Amino acid sequence: MPLGTSAKLDRKLLIATTILLHKEQLDEYSLVNSSKRAPETKTEKILQQLWADILKIPIESIARDDNFLQIGGDSMAVIRLVSTARENGLGLSAREVFNDARLHHVAAKAQTLTKKDYDVKFIEPFSMLTQSHMEALFTHCSNDMTTLFDKARVEDAYPCSKFQEGLLALAAKNPSSYIARFHYRIYDGVGLSEFKASWEKTVKMFPNMRSRITHVDGTSIQVIVKDYINWDSTDHLSLDDYLESLRHIRMGYDSPLCRYGLVEHTDGIHFVWTMHHAVFDGWTIRLISKALQSVYEGMKTVQSQPFSRFIRYTLDLDHQSASEYWSRQLHNAKRATYPGRLSSMDQERGTNNTGYMDLEMSVPKPTASITKATMLRAAWAVVLAHRSDTMDVCFGTTVSGRQAPVVGITEMPGPIIATVPVRIHLQQSQSVLSFLENTQAQASEMVAFEQFGLHNIRKLNDDAKDACDFSSLLVIQPRQILSQGNEGSEALLIPQSDDKADEVLGGYFTYPLVIQAHLHDCGDRLVFIYNKLVVAEQELVALSNQFKHIITQLASHPDTLLEDLSTTSDWDVEQALKFNPEVPEIIDACVHELIEAQTRRNPSAPAICSWDKNLTYSQLNESANRLAQHLVKAYAVKPGDFVHVCFEKSAWHFVSILAINKAGAAWVPLDPSHPEQRLRQVIDQTCSTLTLTSVHNISLCSKLTETVLQVDAALDESLAMKEDGDKGPEISVTSNFASYALFTSGSTGVAKCLVMEHRAVCTSQMAIAKRLRLTPQVRILQFAAFVFDLSIGEIIGPLITGACVCVPSEHTRLNGLEGFINEQEISWAYLTPSFVRTVDPDTINLELLLLAGEAVPRDVLSTWFGKVRLVNGWGPAETCCFSTLHEWSSINESPLIIGRPVGGFCWIVSPDNHQRLVPTGTLGEIVIQGPTILREYLADIGRTNISTTSSLPGWAPRPDSKHWNRFYKSGDLGYYNTDGTIVFNGRKDSQIKIRGLRVELEEIEHYIRTTLEG
Repeated sequence: MPLGTSAKLDRKLLIATTILLHKEQLDEYSLVNSSKRAPETKTEKILQQLWADILKIPIESIARDDNFLQIGGDSMAVIRLVSTARENGLGLSAREVFNDARLHHVAAKAQTLTKKDYDVKFIEPFSMLTQSHMEALFTHCSNDMTTLFDKARVEDAYPCSKFQEGLLALAAKNPSSYIARFHYRIYDGVGLSEFKASWEKTVKMFPNMRSRITHVDGTSIQVIVKDYINWDSTDHLSLDDYLESLRHIRMGYDSPLCRYGLVEHTDGIHFVWTMHHAVFDGWTIRLISKALQSVYEGMKTVQSQPFSRFIRYTLDLDHQSASEYWSRQLHNAKRATYPGRLSSMDQERGTNNTGYMDLEMSVPKPTASITKATMLRAAWAVVLAHRSDTMDVCFGTTVSGRQAPVVGITEMPGPIIATVPVRIHLQQSQSVLSFLENTQAQASEMVAFEQFGLHNIRKLNDDAKDACDFSSLLVIQPRQILSQGNEGSEALLIPQSDDKADEVLGGYFTYPLVIQAHLHDCGDRLVFIYNKLVVAEQELVALSNQFKHIITQLASHPDTLLEDLSTTSDWDVEQALKFNPEVPEIIDACVHELIEAQTRRNPSAPAICSWDKNLTYSQLNESANRLAQHLVKAYAVKPGDFVHVCFEKSAWHFVSILAINKAGAAWVPLDPSHPEQRLRQVIDQTCSTLTLTSVHNISLCSKLTETVLQVDAALDESLAMKEDGDKGPEISVTSNFASYALFTSGSTGVAKCLVMEHRAVCTSQMAIAKRLRLTPQVRILQFAAFVFDLSIGEIIGPLITGACVCVPSEHTRLNGLEGFINEQEISWAYLTPSFVRTVDPDTINLELLLLAGEAVPRDVLSTWFGKVRLVNGWGPAETCCFSTLHEWSSINESPLIIGRPVGGFCWIVSPDNHQRLVPTGTLGEIVIQGPTILREYLADIGRTNISTTSSLPGWAPRPDSKHWNRFYKSGDLGYYNTDGTIVFNGRKDSQIKIRGLRVELEEIEHYIRTTLEG
């Protein structure tokens, strides 16, 4: 039964676990009489009794069709079953039990053992060493005073297992790794001398606790020392001082690998046991616990079996078969990408950066034959698949080797475990149950080859090397509870708060992330051990929640396809909502209305400072009013029309676009440097017959539209003679009218025309201005081409907040920008990273530099950080310039952080299913929700419906139904940082940016093909 921290029944966990039970499992607890078949054969009856003893259930409840794994068995119970079956004359293998764990099937596979089967060959001391190794060993013992043992005290010596070799090799680099500490208070009724004597006798019974490992003649050898116990001197140390001293101990070749201390404290005597993982595993802890209790109570103890027998088994492995197996398993395997790895510099200073998090849970199972170990392995594969954005994942696992066919293995102390690479390919069309069964079958098949050794696997080929270079390790062991006494006995030891075999002393494991799964009948415990330089604490919280959720989903939805499996927990949804806290004010106004409001506030303030003309807000508004009246009267411009503007850098561009809006129409910029064919494509889509332009572009524009109006000082002076500049046309323009349209690259070779409404533009630009603290005192550079959406931020945002827009000539823009910035005392600039690389920050005096249009390189961040307010702006043109903003606060931050949502909400969803959030911290497509989304792609319903959706998922909030009822699918990939900021991570398609301008590679391909085809 699941127990809480107070050792009482955890009713909530019991209810939660019951809900997840499969029908077959529920049947086992049914009080309704069933037609169970009783065991028939002698073997079945023997197994029935063994099952009852191991699982501690009534023998009469076990039928011949019952499944051992269904009625309470797990992988550890299978190991005990194989061992106890042997003691009762039956030969079984763990693999046969896992293949079909029904009682009658297990009985049919069991072999009756003969006397010959029990004749275990005695392994003579030193018999597994060559003569040269023996000579080298004893020479080493004699000459090296640091070994602290001599030839006369050596009881036995034999080679290390591959696992031990690997740990000691790592210990040579980091002597504080793989050292565990067990801390207990001795029970008040236990005498100190009696306990100490019992412990010393227990140590004598367990050779592993008297082991050293040395390296001679190119071989790692474990040496068993007679009558050795290493009590630390603690007479003059407080408990805290002693525990602190243990954090600095080192263990490695030739040093003692176990040490013990008894310390007096105010609440009694404390016992602290420190041990290197090269001499123990979780199973060993249970053996020691049981033996200690028996010794103290004067009971008969079970004789431990020699670890050398297991070493003999590993030495006899068929290396050819193992090599072939691992080569097949790891063919085309890729190096794990999550979590990241420590740099060499971080490795040197990473000893104090280890953290851990505890998670108590009851690991559920979906069906009879699936073990908890399989559930954990499969769930971790799913987590990594989403974290790494690949369906082919590799990770490490440390497994119990006690399924190996070695006589007495259940009574054998020592690290009978192995660390192996696990390579799992997730087929999305596969059912959960099939996936779990395949994962378990893989684990079962692996047993015969797991002792081959990680370093041997690594040397097979490049694929194997990549697979072994994993950065996460899943360790599955029985729960280590040393304080448990024998049945009917009181515990000798009371665990203290730091009683964790996985606690680190400067770095228990060398991998960036380790999950220790301790499985126990009373409840399971997951411990996440992580390097804080690689995995942040909040990232670990997200990771653990995802892992727990996926375990539950795998258990409760066995028939679901993997592609339909929910990988996002309620916690993830809550986090996403927290990451979108701001509901922007909906600005239900038109762009020109907000500019008019600024005119009324400060009519004499500079609005446009251009190389060709300066305009105050009053002058800008009056010129635009006159031109707007002229457009309505002379050219019949009306609401809903599109009017093109084709200017080089000039103050008259701003007058023109404002006038067009006042006339109720939308302006559409043309770039005079673009090919005529491209310009015709644009005009063909808008069906516009009117273009406003400058004298320089009259000739070009006359070829494109029926009517061309040259806007300049002469026209303005002429209109001033006949039009009233104090007011615009008497036209009702509302916020749902189109304000402008921009053309972007299209994959079919035809440019896309996105239409933005006034409400979207005003809401977006006001939210951006508020976030950036854009005030009337700001003088901003207008650098971007008018057809580039970044220009919207340079023009509309400043003008609706009363700032000044500074415009260089085309020549100055490219040849003397630094001088213009200084001359005009420009304080803000929005530039692409590509261009910023050409500017020396020491030659200009900016207050704010906003980078946009491209991913920001590290060198740009490094060059400019600290010299300006450095901001990253991200967002598609379809959501009006910027949808997220981030102001860097540290030079060590990622240059790819694009920040928090502005003007709307941003969600990270599955690129293949925009209804599904991805788990926090995993890669997905960024979608934007809110009032800043484009109205449409002009005359292209199909493209509009592909890029936007009004079918919102249930988790998406709707502050109101009118403005929050759509998503825009950006096509950009990203993920949430733990603080809620978003990190950009490329595109899901082939779209690229050149100097910030969007380019569809399909469009380039289209024109190349068209040219080649003539």
